[in-house]
This record gives sequence, structure tokens and C-alpha cells, in this order.
Amino acid sequence: GRIIINFYIQTFLLGGLISAIFYFSGRPAVMSNNIYYFPFSTMQLFIIAIPLVITLAFYWKRSKNRLLSYGKYCRITICYNNKSVVVEGLIDSGCSLTDPLSGKPVVILNASFSSSFFNKENVALIKNNNLASLLISGNFRLIPFSTVSSQDNNMIGFLPDKCIVEIEEKTFLCDCVIAFSSSFSAKTAIINPDIFSHYKYFGGNINEL
Repeated sequence: GRIIINFYIQTFLLGGLISAIFYFSGRPAVMSNNIYYFPFSTMQLFIIAIPLVITLAFYWKRSKNRLLSYGKYCRITICYNNKSVVVEGLIDSGCSLTDPLSGKPVVILNASFSSSFFNKENVALIKNNNLASLLISGNFRLIPFSTVSSQDNNMIGFLPDKCIVEIEEKTFLCDCVIAFSSSFSAKTAIINPDIFSHYKYFGGNINEL
């Protein structure tokens, strides 16, 4: 959705820039066969091209992970407090969750995975989405989110010691936040594609990370 919105924004900006150039230059466009032709000089084309290329490069850098990794599955290893979990992950271009404190992308897990990292008391609080009690402990953080069917909800999240993503024979040490969802029933992790903007690429043995 955001990519389409960005496309329309860029289209309007380009059209507005072209119109502004000719409005202030006093050189009207020529219409032929119901098509407007603008008498650009080489210098004008150059002036228009520079900000356009810069803007497109910016949005490509921000959007390429979503475009290139859409719908792909990967293997994700989450390590915390000398414990680790390996789970299949789906890179979902529709997931844009970030931690409001650090700005790091979020990986969503079913709440049942919390038993692999935390004690029984905290696991019960996570499964019941008892956010207030969890936040008091200081080890968790609040991840706000909204969906088509619901607005202004929150998930509980934590910062792992390591998060390793393996995809297409490549290994990435990613900087992210793990969130638990009681309403999310799948056993597959949902991964924000922006995770590949916060990584260290590593092609060797995963045990060396």
C-alpha cells in the first residue's frame, strides 16, 4: 500500500515540478493530438532529472526490501538469555511494525513461543496480554499496532540477544524486536521486510555468530 502511495506522490511531484518550471519561465507547452509537449532545453532536463533521481533512489532504498523479498520464507533463529528458538519465517510486505522506542523492525511470533524464553508467570501474562504487569518488570516494551478489523491495539515485545535470518543460502544477523501476539495462531513468524535494512551480512557458519 505504501509503495503505491509513494508512486502517486512522486507522479504528482514530477508533474507539479514540470508545470512550475514552465509557469515561471513563461514558456507555454504546445498541444498536439490532445497531448501536451514541453519544449525542454538540455539544461532544464538536467535540472529536473537531478532531484527526480535522488528522490527515486531514496524511495528505492526504502522499498526494495519489500519488493524483492515479498512472500519469501526464511529460517529465523532467535536467541535470548542463553536460550534459542528456530522457526520458519514469512517475509510479509504488509507488515510495517516498528518499535516506537528504537525504530527497529518487529518480528511477530505466536504467544506460545514465549515459553521458550520466559518463566511460567511471564508466559501466562503474555498469553493473557496483561501488558501492565509485564511492563512493570522492565524487560518488555509495548508495540502498538492496528489492522483492518481493529484499531489501536498493543503487543508485548522484547529485545533479543541475537536474531539470525537465513534465506537463499545467505545469513543475516539482524537488529530487531520480537513481539508476541495471542491472536496470531500461525506457527510461522511474520517478519517486517525492513529487517534487512538493520543487519550485518554473514556468509559463514551460523554457530560463529
